[in-house]
Amino acid sequence: MACAVSRRQFLRGNLTGRDSAIRPPWAVTESEFVARCDQCSECVAACPSHLIEAANDGLPFMNFLKGECDFCNACARACATGALAYRDEAKQPIWSLAATIEPTCIAFNGVVCRTCGEHCETAAIRFVHVVGRGAMPQVDLERCTGCGACVSVCPVKAVRMGPAENGRRVYNENVLVEMSV
Repeated sequence: MACAVSRRQFLRGNLTGRDSAIRPPWAVTESEFVARCDQCSECVAACPSHLIEAANDGLPFMNFLKGECDFCNACARACATGALAYRDEAKQPIWSLAATIEPTCIAFNGVVCRTCGEHCETAAIRFVHVVGRGAMPQVDLERCTGCGACVSVCPVKAVRMGPAENGRRVYNENVLVEMSV
């Protein structure tokens, strides 16, 4: 039986379908989002960074390969259906995303590169010296806002944004060791 892979999954290298679309900031739960979003693309037009794109099904998703989100709230203000519902981030987080660094990172493979860390305003990506391996990137989950500034600057596209679980990023434990603060 052939596996059905959407064009977007294929073009983004997501052949397993494991990675779900990252919705814009302030999105309600996925099931509510799909039910509420009328595919009007107002959030796409409102995004000053042009990070929000419409998928083939018309639903918006974040494309961090274009840059970072500054959480300006323009997308949520443009949403008339409530699929994006602004919340005061002091009381509730904007979203539950964090960066993860994949095994294809050139620093993991012996090449000196600190580009992702240099573009992280919150210093969530740090490079820690590992004996015999050099400086390895580590993501401090307490500092990571999920803005995506580290994604587009990676020369090998080894940085991805994904959901956090209970405030902790879900990642391959063999690749990334969480920083202890």
